[in-house]
Amino acid sequence: MQRQRMLLIFTAIAVLITVVVLGFSGWLNILSFKKNHVDSLVAGYAVAGGETRREIEYALRYGKPVTNFYGMQELLGKTAAYAPGLENIRLALPDGRVLYGMQAEDIGLRLPPGVIAKLDFQQERAARDYAYVLQEKDYHLLLPVRDRQENWIAVLDMSFAAADVDAEAERQMGPIIRSMLLIAAAAAFCLGSLLWLVPLWAADGSFRRRRILFLFIAVLGAAQLSYAAASTGAFKTAYLAIAQKNTLLSATIIQQDVDRVIGMGVPYQRLRGVDEWLQRIVRSVPELETIYLSDAQGRLLHGTAAAAPSGEAAFQYSMPLRADRSGVEAQLHVVLSKAYVEDKVNNILLDALTVSLISFFFMVEVVLFVLRLLKLKLEDSETENGGAADTNMIRSLAFLFFLATDMSISFIPMQMKNLLQPLWGLSKQTLVALPISAEMLCASLTAISTGFIIDKRGWRFPFFVGAAILFVGVLLSGLAKSGEAFILARALVGIGFGFAWMAMRGYVAASPAAAGRAKGFAQMNAGIYAGNICACAFGALLAERLGYSGVFFVALGVVALTAAFALWLVKDPDKEAPSAAPSPAAATQVARHWRTFFGDAGVIGVMLFVTVPSALCLTGFLNYFFPIYSNQMGLSPANIGRAFMLYGICIVYLGPVMGKIIARSNNIARLILVGSCVGVSALLLFSWQGAMAAAIAAVALFGIADSIGFIAQNTFLLTLPATKAFGEGKALGFFSMTKKLGQMLGPVVFAWSAGLGQAAGIGWIGVAYFGAVLVFLWLSRRKAGEETGC
Repeated sequence: MQRQRMLLIFTAIAVLITVVVLGFSGWLNILSFKKNHVDSLVAGYAVAGGETRREIEYALRYGKPVTNFYGMQELLGKTAAYAPGLENIRLALPDGRVLYGMQAEDIGLRLPPGVIAKLDFQQERAARDYAYVLQEKDYHLLLPVRDRQENWIAVLDMSFAAADVDAEAERQMGPIIRSMLLIAAAAAFCLGSLLWLVPLWAADGSFRRRRILFLFIAVLGAAQLSYAAASTGAFKTAYLAIAQKNTLLSATIIQQDVDRVIGMGVPYQRLRGVDEWLQRIVRSVPELETIYLSDAQGRLLHGTAAAAPSGEAAFQYSMPLRADRSGVEAQLHVVLSKAYVEDKVNNILLDALTVSLISFFFMVEVVLFVLRLLKLKLEDSETENGGAADTNMIRSLAFLFFLATDMSISFIPMQMKNLLQPLWGLSKQTLVALPISAEMLCASLTAISTGFIIDKRGWRFPFFVGAAILFVGVLLSGLAKSGEAFILARALVGIGFGFAWMAMRGYVAASPAAAGRAKGFAQMNAGIYAGNICACAFGALLAERLGYSGVFFVALGVVALTAAFALWLVKDPDKEAPSAAPSPAAATQVARHWRTFFGDAGVIGVMLFVTVPSALCLTGFLNYFFPIYSNQMGLSPANIGRAFMLYGICIVYLGPVMGKIIARSNNIARLILVGSCVGVSALLLFSWQGAMAAAIAAVALFGIADSIGFIAQNTFLLTLPATKAFGEGKALGFFSMTKKLGQMLGPVVFAWSAGLGQAAGIGWIGVAYFGAVLVFLWLSRRKAGEETGC
């Protein structure tokens, strides 16, 4: 009876996870499709607005003032006629005050705050000189207007309804959604059936957790791949239809302008500047490959190519032009870029595979948690509450905690930019960075004090204090209406994070056995990076639907869930006797412990010659150098993010394996040496090759190095007699501070190394890192020799 009840539970979980995983994939595809649709539509409207802007700037160059522009209403009306989907067109000053508009009541008012925040066109004119933003129920396309000195003096605001975009996206995505629902139903049925057909209990009555996990991975992995394959062809058809429709808008504008000039009596052979004009349009509309004019015999008259291109009919669009005064008839031809469309389709496929991976992380964590709970119910509670076994729960706790804290990690600077205002005389770049700096500073300062608290009161008190402060900080982050309030909110988040994060480390350190600590740190590290990967994806997707502030309120719920999880499901590893009151001689003994700890060769070796250089190199390369280098090499932000995921995958799935190896090892210093040498090889590989492939390989190598180093360094420190005498909580606090020092130095050192040459500078950092590791090896051997009396 109990087994049937468990099978019912597994079946319900299987159906729920299937719906969540494939629903998440479908949601991402809809969002991606809609974004591409908006990008395409905006580019088409930008052609219409660009012609209006060109006429305004032409008049400004001849002395016509923008604040007293006769005929502006007629000009805006002509733009609306070009693009009938537009709801409103306004011309405003850089501060957002509306000068002219199709609706008289808009004049003198200001653009919406979210639109004003997007107004930043001080830089030089670019090929695609426009921006757009979603504000409440409308998209706003913003085109800067510049005077004869190329100074930005006004902005053309063209708005269209978001509801129309949503309706078109839903209509085009209908077949893809139906495929998703069909695959989800088949996967749920298949997984549910296998759970009943495949033997899940061993001979001793325990259930086979690995077999259950394998069933989930196999069925849902196949479902994700099937959905990705089915959606690719449907998406290509839908996107091509959208691109053709939006390209028709550009073609119509070009047709009307050419017909107007030809109607003035200018023959096609005497048109001047047409090639440059068409080239400018092609640069501003990414879907377009070529625009050209041909006569009745198909001969090229004007265009962006030296000859009329040939290609698939699905990627070409032709429109008739009026005959000139000589009777020459012509046609306008617009050729879509097949490579661009296929690149968009490939990006959607990559997004689908990426979200499959993210869903996989989420699925594994949920299944492991459920299996853990079921095991607690089946096995004797006293056995489950003993020592090292309880550290398994830290993985789920770390996953939930970092899911809550990292949900906003990708847009903190953008939210600060939205709230930006002059403050303390600081530059804009400095102000945008202040929330993150305040959060990191407060988190690092809190680490030491938390270590002392853990030694006195255990891990629970600082954890729940930290969770409460974190809750308030996240709440204030969502409510913040000014830059000062947002900086204060993120500082509170940093304090709460520091308390709770160190408390979780203290929980693992409290395990009485070294094997339990190594396993616990590996499990915690896996939960941290699984939570981080899922949080970044969820946060970015939620931000598109709910706005930045809305994500903070969703994170509040996860913070509350994390606290509830720790309160009811995470048991203390052991029950230590309360500390006796300090004797009069205790102060002398404490001082001796401090001197012993900071004078210990092992402590100095691991902190200064392993932790600092490893954190410096990892942060300097991964967080500072790699994004800049990848951007210079043309890698998209999404692909840069996927490279970061590669690092996380190594931590999540290699870390637990390394934890078991470290737990059985009698020479942890040797494993620290191995992990450090892998990190050194990452830097030397890039220095030797200096290519994009080498940079991505270095990211993976750093993931391998950190999966070994993080666990080995913690375990090595906690096994030292000086650490036990000093206090493990305090030792972890100083260890964290040392790591933060390396993280702060990383970007500075890598920026300085650029003066030696990009590849050479990183190579010299790798050599210095290796030298520091050799010093650690010497100190650890000296330490071992002292202990053995050799």
